[in-house]
Amino acid sequence: MRRGEGDDRVWVKKRARNEALDCRIYALGGLYILNPNLKVISEKMAERTEEEDVTKEEQEKRERERKIKNTRRLGGFVRNW
Repeated sequence: MRRGEGDDRVWVKKRARNEALDCRIYALGGLYILNPNLKVISEKMAERTEEEDVTKEEQEKRERERKIKNTRRLGGFVRNW
C-alpha cells in the first residue's frame, strides 16, 4: 500500500496473485466479527495447561482405556440377545 492524497490509501498490485493477503484479511475480518475477549481466553488457557500436567503413567492409563473403548465387539446383535 502507499499513501495517496490525504488519508486515502491506494492499493498497488505487485504480483499477479495474492492468496496470502486474502487469507490474512479474511482472518482479521472473522476476528473483528467474532470480537472475542482474548484476555479471558488466554487466562483460561493458562489455567488449563497448569491443570494438565499429567504424568506418563496417567497418560498410558488413559491410552489403554481409550483402546479398550474402541475395540470392536465380535459377533452380531443376535449373539448378544
